[in-house]
Amino acid sequence: MTIPPLPPIEGPLSPLTASGGEGATAPAGGEGSFGAVLKNALNQLESGQRSAAAASVEVATGTTANPEQAIVEVQNGLLEMELASALRNKATEAINQLMQTQV
Repeated sequence: MTIPPLPPIEGPLSPLTASGGEGATAPAGGEGSFGAVLKNALNQLESGQRSAAAASVEVATGTTANPEQAIVEVQNGLLEMELASALRNKATEAINQLMQTQV
């Protein structure tokens, strides 16, 4: 049994660069804004969850042609949800710390 390699990461990600000070500019026309990136990420998460749900139904009903691929889809959905949950928890924690900061 061979395991296929993971595809490259696609989407709104770009290489990390030092920013700030002079020369730092805002994205033009709202492209790449935090809201747009968040919306795109949530749409991808929803798509992945639908794919995982469909794959699990196929495995449960025995209609899948490739059970290994279906299990990979389900695991990808699980990992995506765990990552989204961890990011939400970290963001909530950061906001709570900011709210408790005394000025």
